[in-house]
Amino acid sequence: MSGHVSGTSETGTGDEYWRTDIGSGPNSLGVGSFAAPVVSGEYCYVSDRRLYALNRSDGTLAWCADPGPRELTSPTVADGTVFVASRFVVGRAWRGVTAFDAETGERQWRAPSRQLLKPSVGLPETLPTVRDGTVYIGGAAETGAVTALDADTGSVEWQTDVAEPGSRTASAAVGDGGVFVLVGRRIARLDATSGDVTWETAAGEAYCPPVLADGAVYAPHDDRSIARWDATDGVHQWTVERFRERPRSLAVADGTLYAVTERKITALDTREQTVSWERTGADLVEAGVSDEWGATLRHCTVSDDRVYLSIGSSLAVLDRSDGSLVATVAFPEESDGDAVYAGRPGVPAVVGGVAYCLTETGDLYALDV
Repeated sequence: MSGHVSGTSETGTGDEYWRTDIGSGPNSLGVGSFAAPVVSGEYCYVSDRRLYALNRSDGTLAWCADPGPRELTSPTVADGTVFVASRFVVGRAWRGVTAFDAETGERQWRAPSRQLLKPSVGLPETLPTVRDGTVYIGGAAETGAVTALDADTGSVEWQTDVAEPGSRTASAAVGDGGVFVLVGRRIARLDATSGDVTWETAAGEAYCPPVLADGAVYAPHDDRSIARWDATDGVHQWTVERFRERPRSLAVADGTLYAVTERKITALDTREQTVSWERTGADLVEAGVSDEWGATLRHCTVSDDRVYLSIGSSLAVLDRSDGSLVATVAFPEESDGDAVYAGRPGVPAVVGGVAYCLTETGDLYALDV
């Protein structure tokens, strides 16, 4: 692991506070780690095959934990504990959740593999979601189950089959006493305490997790539309059909839904179901975003009055009010001698005006954007 402080972005519009190479680089499947960093307290947590806690001030390593020879999902932090799930790798059947002390990195518990079965090959991994002392995890494609674990001990509180085995499952959204899961072209609400299914209805494929906001849940309705349901009773409230591609990332803030497809980002007024603004990858390239590694859009994060968007090998910062480009940072490529890898950023974490981005090359950046 190495790191340095200072420097600027390629465009000079966003300062680079520090950059740390966590040593992951392209992983065993031939692509880089896209585990999103998580910021809590004085640390920034990030994972590849190990879990790292880095000091937010300068990117130096506070501690490193090794759960075993598996790729890890993005970490989740709650009540002084960091939770990670192991990703499924072909030929390696173990899959589970491990909890670590957020301050020291000491392992607290590990949920055994017999409780969390491996997902089917080709289906997305689901991240642990923590709420009110319980860890919720999906992805048990052999049974189509969602599992609730006690956050203090890792013991199973309940496990509910919500889909046919082998169904595509997205990470859960938790709130208002419910666990909302998108699985097998269905969206369902499970009671957070008992795991009982309180309502379910038809929805789209689970290419991105549902989003819970303002008493409603938002999710793909099919491959070209997004719908909103009442979170309490599942009553369908509206569907917007204006996408040529399936949504891959959703975020809701202050009555606006931000939907990202491969080619564009759309800001949608959730009350009027009207488009506030749209920007395509081509629009952003014309405005100054580098297209050296293409202009494919992937993820967005909303913070204060900005939208942070992963596009190609760059991070684009947009004004929430009109989608105009405020800043852009282009990440450098790296070579291992056999191939060249783009510095594509994963999902950024934004706290206190600083964006933390892990790129496909295994570099973690702290940026003033």
